[in-house]
Amino acid sequence: MVLMRRFDVAEAVRVVAEHRPPSLDQPAAFLRDRGLSRRKLPERLVVLPELPLGHTGKVCLPTVTRSAAMAGEA
Repeated sequence: MVLMRRFDVAEAVRVVAEHRPPSLDQPAAFLRDRGLSRRKLPERLVVLPELPLGHTGKVCLPTVTRSAAMAGEA
């Protein structure tokens, strides 16, 4: 799983197992090409082994955010 983080906003995307995780430049270019303001582009990219799911089976965003924060401190 790849996590793009800017301040307190986290976006999670799943990377297909056969593919390598993108560099930060790849999603930033994708977003720029679609008109996203430069100041809203992600500042860092955190790769996690899998998406943490809650009891409902949905992605648990608080856990994703905590994991990204811990990865940023390492």
